[in-house]
Amino acid sequence: MLSAIDIGFRIAPHLNAAGRLGDASEALELLLTDDPARASELAAKLARLNRERREIEKVMTQECIEEMKQGLHPESGPIVFAREGWHPGVAGIVANRVVDRVHRPVWVLCIDGETARGSGRSIDELPLSDLYPVMGPVVEKVGGHRAAGGMTIRTDRIEQLKQVLADQQASMADAEQIPPRRYDLELSPGEINLELADALESLAPFGAANRQPVFCIRGLRLEGTPRLVGAAEEHVQVKFRADGASIGAIWFRGAGRARELTEGGEMTIVANLTVNHFRGRNAQLQIVDRIPDDE
Repeated sequence: MLSAIDIGFRIAPHLNAAGRLGDASEALELLLTDDPARASELAAKLARLNRERREIEKVMTQECIEEMKQGLHPESGPIVFAREGWHPGVAGIVANRVVDRVHRPVWVLCIDGETARGSGRSIDELPLSDLYPVMGPVVEKVGGHRAAGGMTIRTDRIEQLKQVLADQQASMADAEQIPPRRYDLELSPGEINLELADALESLAPFGAANRQPVFCIRGLRLEGTPRLVGAAEEHVQVKFRADGASIGAIWFRGAGRARELTEGGEMTIVANLTVNHFRGRNAQLQIVDRIPDDE
């Protein structure tokens, strides 16, 4: 049985890869064709494009992170990354990955000669759309909505844009103090079971207008060693033990933070509770974040 998770995280990325790196009409053709041979050919091509997309995304994201580690960007307020050679079709995904780390507006610009274009992402508390009016006089085009946007700018105006956005830091300072690890309820390990996971799954599909419930779970101990999974080994699969029971969990795109899942003491995580349909049906935690021991 296909779930919303299967469609959103396994099927949709392949379809989107066509528009990001190739020709979006091929994704449409795959969905409409009655020719099995043509469908197989298109599916293989989209799978290849998606692998290529993942690799480009990984490199661009790492380059953004390295720039932050080198202190090349302000510690508060919006961030603008800009480089030649970056792929504009992946800019939005990369911006989203960085937002997950910094919890403030991020723009990723791909320079091509005298012009740069790219995408921006932000969090609910810091609407990207609030920045469009101040950006307007500097950029060629800008638009979008609260959480995501796109822009085109002359390359020689990128530094001016950074300064304009830097001037917004003071007005954003209070919002940036909002804890990023928000959750709806605390859930004890003993309450994690398939019955509850099934009840939550009945509320799907989840999205912007129907947020998936997020829980804070305390008192978990790591069981065994975290395992990297996925084609690019970007996800982390773990097992926790609490109240005498073993609880399976996965951290999508959590490979870079796997070291935070250490054996020994108890830990607290923020997670969704889902049904894992692989080899049967089991309750599974989808980790959103780990809360440090001092919080």
